[in-house]
Formats: sequence, structure tokens, C-alpha cells
Amino acid sequence: MIGAFKVIQTIHDSRNLQLDRDAEYQRRMDDKLNINIERQHGDIRATELRIQQIYDKFLSETQETLRKSTEDLTEADLIFLRARTLTTIEQVDPKRKVYLIELLYDSRLLYVSEYVGNMNYRSVDLEGVDLSNCEFGRSNRGDTMKMMNLNGIRLSRAFLRNSSFKHVNLIGSTFEHCDLTGTNFTDKQ
Repeated sequence: MIGAFKVIQTIHDSRNLQLDRDAEYQRRMDDKLNINIERQHGDIRATELRIQQIYDKFLSETQETLRKSTEDLTEADLIFLRARTLTTIEQVDPKRKVYLIELLYDSRLLYVSEYVGNMNYRSVDLEGVDLSNCEFGRSNRGDTMKMMNLNGIRLSRAFLRNSSFKHVNLIGSTFEHCDLTGTNFTDKQ
């Protein structure tokens, strides 16, 4: 009888040890998963911070040039803006790419000369810029739809693959020799 009890006790202890090992293994796996999730969140925050710093640097380095009227811009100013813009756009996310294009547009640096009505108009040449996967336009904000205005914008030889121009006014705009594969122009004006 004592022998049978010992066997049962040994089997029970063995099961308990296995359950303890399984529980410890699961705790280690959960800890590894939590550490990986925290690391990913940290990486995302670091990437977001780096992108924002690049964007802020662009703004600080170009603010004086952007304040000039287009007639006062020199060839050197335009070359500088092109270089800074292309370099910055290479390093930022699609959301900030849209912000940069809006900034240059609002600074009257991306218009078609015919749209401006001034044949001496000078614009920044963004040939080769990659604006793929960018979402231009506005989304619903409350009850009203606000359209983004890019009337008269000129983008030549740009990459706009899988970009969206939903809810964008594009009257008088030109996209000469652009790669528009998968680009959405629905709901544009």
C-alpha cells in the first residue's frame, strides 16, 4: 500500500513540476512578447521624432527663402529649395510630404506659369520627387467637406504611384510625364 501511495505521489509531483515548468515557460514567452512590443513602440516613437526633426529642420532652413515673393527669388534660391525639398521628402513619411507640397504651393512656388498669368513666374522644379502613397485632400470634418485647393499646381516627372487626390481642387493643374499608376483622382474638381 505504501508503495502504491509512493507511485501516485511521484506521478502527482511529476505533473506538478511539469505544470510549473509550463507556467514558467509561458511567463518567459509573455515577458519576451512584452519586451518586443515595448521595443517596437520605442522604435516607432524614435522614428516619428526623427522624421519630425527632419521636417522642422527643413522649415527652419527654408523660412527666409519661403517668405520672399517669387519675383525676388534668385536661381540660387530655387536650387537651394529644390535640394532641401528633395532631400527632406526622401526622409519623411507621406503625411509630411503632403505638408511640404502644401507649404510650397501656398508659398506660390509650384504653380503653372499660365495659371499665375505671369510668364516671368519662377517655380521650384521638383522633377523626380517621389510622392507615392500620399493622400492629398481633406476628409470629413463635422458636417462639411473641406476641399484642398491645389488649383494650378505643376508637378512634372514626379512619382505619384498609389497617391490620392480625392477632395482636391485641381483646376488648371498639370502632371506632365508623372507616374500616376494607381493614383486616385475621384471627387476632384
